[in-house]
Amino acid sequence: LKVLLIVFYVLLVICNYNSYRNNKASNLLTIITVVFATAMLFSTNTADLDWEVTELDMSGYRTIYEKYAAIEYPEFNMYYAFYGCMHIGQMLGLNFRTWWAIMSIMAMAVAFIACRIHKYNFNLFLATFMAYYEMVFYSGFKFFYGMCFLLLAYGYLLRNTKKDKILYALFVCLAGGFHTLYYFFLIFLIKSNKHPKYFIGIVVAFTVLFTVLMRISGAAAAMIAPFFNALGNDHVNIYTNRIVNMGFYMAVFLQLTFVYIASKIKKYKEYVDEYNSIVESFYYSVLLSIVFCPFYAVALTFMRFLTTFSLVAITASSSLL
Repeated sequence: LKVLLIVFYVLLVICNYNSYRNNKASNLLTIITVVFATAMLFSTNTADLDWEVTELDMSGYRTIYEKYAAIEYPEFNMYYAFYGCMHIGQMLGLNFRTWWAIMSIMAMAVAFIACRIHKYNFNLFLATFMAYYEMVFYSGFKFFYGMCFLLLAYGYLLRNTKKDKILYALFVCLAGGFHTLYYFFLIFLIKSNKHPKYFIGIVVAFTVLFTVLMRISGAAAAMIAPFFNALGNDHVNIYTNRIVNMGFYMAVFLQLTFVYIASKIKKYKEYVDEYNSIVESFYYSVLLSIVFCPFYAVALTFMRFLTTFSLVAITASSSLL
């Protein structure tokens, strides 16, 4: 049965990629994939284990849900959306598994709504999500739920109007209510409208210089600590005690590959079409994401910046191509 499930899972990934490439959407394929992928998000039995038995994220979520009053949890103000949802589930008398299933369904619904509003290809999202990201987000509830709202927010950023920027900020703050690292994506709002190329160039040059100094000095955690202190989150501060060696270069390589692909999309659009402000916004936001590189020098857990944003950008690119 496990082998059949794996084969079926891989087959769905391939079929959804082919659906995107051939521009032939199938409602039946989409429904089957959504149901299967969503069920995979809350089907594990490891959630039945207690945090005192095994230090898994899922058991930790269950322990918090069942043993603590979420509204009184020390980190509630920082993760207000996530623990607020927990509190609602407790008030409704839902057990953890039911709450988890409902949250997973609602998160996928947000992703679907984002694709419909911004004209993203939902099959591309499903295929890419299942090909890698579902494994990454499997036990990271907070980060997965936040990613769905970042996907919704990003389309407004690309439109680049004053109203859309406000909507982007609101949805990013909502994503930050699920996981604090999403607040950092507000940096995409900082862009010069008059000379964006020079502004982005200066930011990238400063980031590269700062990252090199961090690596040479060996004091990455100390140099970036003020960013964590601003969040006031003791859990995030734990990461400043980590040490990153060769993994840092792998993360940077993937980041640069991501930027390179975005530049190819931009050149292609310039070749087949006239100037497009949405394409420009897409490219500059990907280029600006280089500012996350210094965090990779602190701990590779911060590769989640690249993990989540690359999924969002890959999905959004379908509206451009």
